[in-house]
Amino acid sequence: MKKILILGSDSFSGSSLVNYLLNKNYKIFGVNRSLKKNKYFQPYKKNLKRKNFKNYKLDINEEKNREAICSLIKKNGINYIIDFLGQGMVSQSWDSPKDWLNTNILSKAILIDK
Repeated sequence: MKKILILGSDSFSGSSLVNYLLNKNYKIFGVNRSLKKNKYFQPYKKNLKRKNFKNYKLDINEEKNREAICSLIKKNGINYIIDFLGQGMVSQSWDSPKDWLNTNILSKAILIDK
């Protein structure tokens, strides 16, 4: 069974992909900064194969969490990584552009470099 890590697995697109891949018999690992409780953002909750999905609350802006993601990849023999992780609210980005830059570019670059 192929193993996939989805960064941002509780985003609208990420959660839809989780649900789709569960139906294709993949083992899915998800990473999010927060674990949403919105049922519309978690269609996989009703999936009969959801036992093949494990979701982790990890913020890539924190070094210990980037290490945990790397460990997750190595420990579980992840075959593919799909990235939906990022902040995307344009109007909010004007209030704190450094936060968006840090999450969407710098922290991702540091994670990729590991």
